[in-house]
Amino acid sequence: PISFELAEDSVAGTHPTESLVRALHPTPALGAFPKIPGSRWLRELQKALPRKRFGAPFGVVLPGQKFGHCLVAIRNLQWDRSGAWIGAGCGVVAASVLEREWDEIQGKLKAVRALFGIQETIPSGPNLNLAQAILEELFRCGVREILVCPGARNAPWVAILSDDSSPFQTYFHFEERSAAFFALGRIRQSGRPVAVMTTSGTAVGELLPATMEAYYSGLPLCLLTADRPRHYRGSGAPQVAEQVGIFGIYAPLVFDLAAGDSDGGGAQASRTGLVTSLASFTASLRDQRYSPWAQPMQINACFDEPLLDGPLPSWNLGTIGPGLSGLAPAVDDGGRAEQQIKKFFETVRSPMALVGMLKPEEKESVANTLLRLNVPVYLEATSGLREERRLQHLRVSVADGILERVRAAEFPLDGVIRFGGVPTPRLWRDLEEKLKKLPVLSMSALPFSGLGRHSALCVGQMDSLVSGLSAELNRAGWVLSPQGVERFLELDRQARKRLEASLEAEPTSQLGMIGRLSRLIPKGSKIYLGNSLPIRDWDLAATSEDRGFQVWASRGLNGIDGQVSTFIGYADTKAKGGAENWAILGDLTSLYDLAGPWILSQLPGVRVNLVVVNNGGGKIFSKMFKQKEFQNQHEIQFRAWAELWGLSYEFWSEVPTESGSRSGTLQNRMIELRPTLLDFLVL
Repeated sequence: PISFELAEDSVAGTHPTESLVRALHPTPALGAFPKIPGSRWLRELQKALPRKRFGAPFGVVLPGQKFGHCLVAIRNLQWDRSGAWIGAGCGVVAASVLEREWDEIQGKLKAVRALFGIQETIPSGPNLNLAQAILEELFRCGVREILVCPGARNAPWVAILSDDSSPFQTYFHFEERSAAFFALGRIRQSGRPVAVMTTSGTAVGELLPATMEAYYSGLPLCLLTADRPRHYRGSGAPQVAEQVGIFGIYAPLVFDLAAGDSDGGGAQASRTGLVTSLASFTASLRDQRYSPWAQPMQINACFDEPLLDGPLPSWNLGTIGPGLSGLAPAVDDGGRAEQQIKKFFETVRSPMALVGMLKPEEKESVANTLLRLNVPVYLEATSGLREERRLQHLRVSVADGILERVRAAEFPLDGVIRFGGVPTPRLWRDLEEKLKKLPVLSMSALPFSGLGRHSALCVGQMDSLVSGLSAELNRAGWVLSPQGVERFLELDRQARKRLEASLEAEPTSQLGMIGRLSRLIPKGSKIYLGNSLPIRDWDLAATSEDRGFQVWASRGLNGIDGQVSTFIGYADTKAKGGAENWAILGDLTSLYDLAGPWILSQLPGVRVNLVVVNNGGGKIFSKMFKQKEFQNQHEIQFRAWAELWGLSYEFWSEVPTESGSRSGTLQNRMIELRPTLLDFLVL
């Protein structure tokens, strides 16, 4: 309220308050300015639009007195025999921004409806209806996080997920390829399926690399692809591509849905069809023969103009079940695994074991089985067993030269047992060349042998598989043939001592820097190892002290795409006791995903350390090919990349002592390692 006394009397014949109101009215919220042309515009507008009255000055003046009281009524209720109206508007001036004014009106309408208990009566359109139905079914299937890459064609999804009522954790990314790889990291971190959404056209194709990785890694990536109406297909019209089934075998389950099918069913028919199909899919996953969803799935939705065809629909999630939280199939193979295990041990007496990537819950059962086998075993960092104290007397710690030491020890290696993911050591490649007749038994949650020749593959839940293996060992009275075993392990220990001496003597070599870095990183940290050299260098040079690290790498296809984004998705927001998130990546790997750090601004609880080993190119190829062109040599430095995304930057030509670590820093940082010696040979 404002009270004041006029300095001058009003125009003769009018009350002072009336004179003041005429001078001030209308405000932009009540009329138009300039007054005269604005009034003409409003009169013409109201002939076509049932605008009714909106507001006006309202007050009291007292005859014979100069006192008056006035207020501006900008909200009013009007009625007649046909109904009632409550208006809402905004004041448009020269500096107004149309979108903001429109949003203001919508907010006012919502508030007025809520005040009077009025429900929205405008129905949602076919596009929004279908978009909502898809999201509701995904929620029932266990999806809780969605990566949104906004565009025009996926506007129905974007609008729904941008609303405060959405039950999903939504991230927004401008680059589809990085977004999809970030989703893979979130799947690994959360243990749930995650969706990534694109607009139509080439945006869909950007999802293929991550989809391929998800397929071979057994990760439930959901691909939501917006499309133009079906009658555009094959026309070459803008943003029209053949999107249905574009991912081929890498997304075995495909839904093609339209918000306005020509069969007359329209959006409701599409919604019903989707609900039925996804419900059947969900039910099949919960059948006794299958475990939770473990492969990519595409839902292609066709949206016609206008894309936003009504108010946002309300959520109808119904009763939510336990969801799909597992990441790997557990197929009942009818006893085939038991038969293969028995056949393998009929001829094999002196095997060696290789342990690739394991899930945390698989470690204990695998460790117990290895102790029962009592065979030499190579434990990758991603297995989580590399530093397991109980297995150190069996551990083969130096991957380089394993086959040479086998021969020198006269260890009669006659078989290989693989647990978990496909291994990285050269010995695994030798199984297709020098050792192609050696029997191989793989026990994995995924249906991939990892070899291009015949081998025995047992697929299912790891606990069940190793339980069957142990039962067979007990039944057969298994005892490892001791010939050459201790000698082979002793040769490995000698190789380890020579390696450690070299690491100490060459601390600024690439291996030396990785070794020191492994002792610098705080205990309990999450570590992401990039392909290709970092994962091999870590296995070779990292400390054998059990520091409680959680180590992961993308080994489905062993590619270097999207590694920065995958790591950020994998990063933990709940690190305790000084633990941190660390990624060790090659220089070319980092250049492949320069857009990855975009998402960090949406992750306020995440702190990351990006370590880029800059050795001037792809040095892994230097051992394979003589031509330097294979290495993509360069002289790029990464300071500008760190500055682009607001990361603190450090250049290390030598890894500092542990006392120099900035453990607990609140800022994301990038560390560029520059080795002075790239590699050295260890026999």
